[in-house]
Amino acid sequence: MKPVLSILLLAILASCSMQEQKILLVLKTVDNPFFVDIEKGVKDELSKTGLKIDLITKSGQNEGDVGGQRIVLDSQFDQNVANRAKPLIKALILTPASSGADLVQSIRRYRDANIPVILLDTEISADALDSAKTEYNLVVFTDNIEGGRLAAEKMVSLHAGAPCNLLILNGVADSNTARERREGFVERALSLGCKIGLEKTASWRREQAQQIVGVLAGSWNFSGVFAANDEMALGAFSALRQSGRDTSKIPIVGFDATDEARRACKEGRLAATVAQDPFEMGRRAIRAAISYGKKTPIPKFEVQKLAPKVVCE
Repeated sequence: MKPVLSILLLAILASCSMQEQKILLVLKTVDNPFFVDIEKGVKDELSKTGLKIDLITKSGQNEGDVGGQRIVLDSQFDQNVANRAKPLIKALILTPASSGADLVQSIRRYRDANIPVILLDTEISADALDSAKTEYNLVVFTDNIEGGRLAAEKMVSLHAGAPCNLLILNGVADSNTARERREGFVERALSLGCKIGLEKTASWRREQAQQIVGVLAGSWNFSGVFAANDEMALGAFSALRQSGRDTSKIPIVGFDATDEARRACKEGRLAATVAQDPFEMGRRAIRAAISYGKKTPIPKFEVQKLAPKVVCE
């Protein structure tokens, strides 16, 4: 073979080799800083490996867009995995929009192709996975129950012995993350003598929280607000400020410790927020994806739980 042809062939083979290394990252949404930070962690850790791996990042329209995530998962499978002797996607990293059975069949397709599935932030029901005879390989999430408890303790301390009657803004109803944050908060708040005056679901969205609190503001009788994420907390603050309420006397506690929420704490708009570490979640996901590529068989139902903490800078 002529030298020029040999060089050309090697270049083509090298290009093909690079194309065969892909990791699929499917986020709930990209309009929430929390999930953007997960992607940053993934990219940061991936850059340190020196491996020639392409990252495909996709998402739903919002935190509850299960159908959008399902479409992404199935279309990427059909494009990069189906009918291929060697799948182009080497691992799936997913922040599920639902903890129920909605995404289980899509996950099963990847696992049946022996592609590792790594969940971040939100678990999926083990019963639903067992029923479909499939599994995830790793889930990395914050101890949301403990985070809820810490938020409740902070809220009670902010009342300094005064009567405590709270509004709770919950996340997407079928999300394990939302359920656990609520569970931890309610259990601890009640044990410390607080009353839960009302609960509303704002589906993790700032505008929905703002609308809900705006309607309630006219007959406001709550002494504080716990929002299961910072987006809802910031929406609650905006609504109370627009209503003319003295927001300095209504502590609002959020969850996630996004950059904006930290600034809001510093400026006195939020009383506190519970910190997660989405950047670290992303880093751990890549480490696992690479290590799983070297293991046979791949571990199943591994759990890595991160500790939360209350912050206000």
